[in-house]
Amino acid sequence: MKIAPIAGALAAVIAMTSMPARAQEAAPFARAVIFNADNAMQQYYGFVDLMASLENFKRTKQTEIDGKVTEYQDLQKQTQAKAASMTEATRQQALTDLQRRETEIRRLREDAEREASTRLSTALQEAQKVMEPALKAETESRQADLVIMQGPARDNILVYGDRLPDVTLAVAARLNAPCAANAGCRQQHANLPGMGN
Repeated sequence: MKIAPIAGALAAVIAMTSMPARAQEAAPFARAVIFNADNAMQQYYGFVDLMASLENFKRTKQTEIDGKVTEYQDLQKQTQAKAASMTEATRQQALTDLQRRETEIRRLREDAEREASTRLSTALQEAQKVMEPALKAETESRQADLVIMQGPARDNILVYGDRLPDVTLAVAARLNAPCAANAGCRQQHANLPGMGN
């Protein structure tokens, strides 16, 4: 599943953790880890569920819109078939009804797109809220001072990092810990990190 890049505030908030003053003096180099927020989100059960819910919402709305389009097309065919025998008043009423239905279809599409966009934005915000503490905890457990963000949402400025640990899946496993504790959730998301696989 592809998702929109999760850039912005997440990258700004967790780009570097603070070091104690003594550690800054004693350590000439920062300990760094690599993190890809986009990949972590794709591995987080909560976000996977939210995206599935969003796709279900889109399908439901599309089915509703398709039904309205079919009704519109049927009415249009009926109007064309009876056009020769209609009075002017009846023809005007039929055209007004067609225009009303056309407007209704357009409004349904716009509302569905707006609602889908709002739901995606909310899902990203909710995921970000849980991502930050999980990344911080994983970074602290590795005693890292610097998080190098990677992924399509940001410029990859890492020139060499062969020995740098990538904490993406470890963070995803931390995020998935509540789901792993529940047998039903664990079974539903068995392919995600931290689910005992």
